[in-house]
Amino acid sequence: MKKLTKAYLQGRDGAIHIRKMGSPKNPTLILLHQVPSHGGMFEALMDLLCNDFFCVAIDLPGFGESEMAQATSIEDFAACIWPVIEDVCKGPVHILGHHTGTSVAIELAVSYPEAIASLILSGPALITEDLKALLPTISYTIPYEKDGAHHKKMWQRIVNKDKDGTLPAAVIEREVQSALSLGDHYQHTYLAASDYALIERLPAVQCPTLVFAGTLDILYPAVAPVVRALKGAEQAEIIGGDGYIFDKKVDDIERLCSVFLKAHSAQ
Repeated sequence: MKKLTKAYLQGRDGAIHIRKMGSPKNPTLILLHQVPSHGGMFEALMDLLCNDFFCVAIDLPGFGESEMAQATSIEDFAACIWPVIEDVCKGPVHILGHHTGTSVAIELAVSYPEAIASLILSGPALITEDLKALLPTISYTIPYEKDGAHHKKMWQRIVNKDKDGTLPAAVIEREVQSALSLGDHYQHTYLAASDYALIERLPAVQCPTLVFAGTLDILYPAVAPVVRALKGAEQAEIIGGDGYIFDKKVDDIERLCSVFLKAHSAQ
């Protein structure tokens, strides 16, 4: 892996932790993670893209090593990290979001249209009524127990999302540790994503947008309606990818994103 550096920058409500890879002289790509992960989920992709792009993965407030903030909505999350984006790059940026990260990416594009060069939405978080009903069962807080049973329970929750059984144990452990550290923030962020008026915000997106998902992703059905609601968006899919597509199909993602980003960096 190429050189990865980390830093803390001041967000709206506190310190925000970021991972950086590549030269700031190159076009900037901001990466926004899913729940309950953190920016570390993008390190493999950053390693592949950093020769051509300045890759910056942000830990959303309360996730990873970022401080907790007064963030109770997707709009809050976007506002909290905007000062960080302004700090790392003075020109228009590309933003890639995965799952909940797509909602934050959309809100940034709508709120700061002049500053966003393009969007890449992986598994857009268009939450149906069926998914809303499911959220409490997959995001409730698992309290710490002296015998360590909480770890096993969270491990099983993560494994249940591994659709083809190929997620490495080290990645499962990364996700377990991140999820347990969140406490109630895990479910609260899911609920914020479910309350976000994603489809209503999409017509206000002005920048070029690529929308894709893995075919095993629970949010794969959201791709088509999101593309229809956008103006001239590009659509793609990755066969066999699930919610952990950035750990399993990173080469496919790199090829897809690289072509799109280079096309819209030259404009």
